[in-house]
Amino acid sequence: MPKVPYVDNRKGLRSLFTSLLDKIGTQDESDFKNKLKTYVIESNIAEINSETFKYPFKILNTSDETLKILKTTFNEKSYLYFYLDISDPRFWKLHSLYDSKLTEDIITKLVESNNSRLDYLWLSSNFLEKYMSFGKNNGFGVKFKNKFGDEKNEEEIKNISIRFWGGGAKEVIHDLKQNQRLVKGLSISSIGINNIIEGGFSNENIANFGRFTMMKGNSIDSHFKYPLQIKW
Repeated sequence: MPKVPYVDNRKGLRSLFTSLLDKIGTQDESDFKNKLKTYVIESNIAEINSETFKYPFKILNTSDETLKILKTTFNEKSYLYFYLDISDPRFWKLHSLYDSKLTEDIITKLVESNNSRLDYLWLSSNFLEKYMSFGKNNGFGVKFKNKFGDEKNEEEIKNISIRFWGGGAKEVIHDLKQNQRLVKGLSISSIGINNIIEGGFSNENIANFGRFTMMKGNSIDSHFKYPLQIKW
């Protein structure tokens, strides 16, 4: 379990994440476990304080009113810490240095124990396809599930999961949609975009449940700004 340093403000958070960029760049791009991840969570909570969440979640303050530390127990023996950006009261951003499965298990517990106050973000297939043109697109993931097919028909397509990484991503999606057996059940589950800003870039994988993973890059500002640039 990686040690998560305490930060007291946004400058400290930016400095910490910038120090991790070289490590991120040397990791296999197919491995999501140790990448920097930001999750967008919908909030209906007007005010957040140390008593906002019930056990095992606790909010710790920093010197920045819009940056909190989310603390929770792990296996009743240790604690996990996440950086919680509440600068947008409607869409919180949870930054994680832990692997995806662990983080998403924690988010599930957080959301479901605060029913009606927190919710998962969901980005539709059309939304993701539209925003592939926001940056230089370089990949996507699609899923297909045939809910109404005939199970006895061996030639019928049942379930498909594809991850494509390379040039011409939008053209490949277009070609998949031309297949009449796929078009009704085809759904984009993630997209990969090279987001370029002045002074740097980040290769981002954006999942339809609101996870932004920095796969590679030399600018933490590019990663921070990407969720803000999308018009919800």
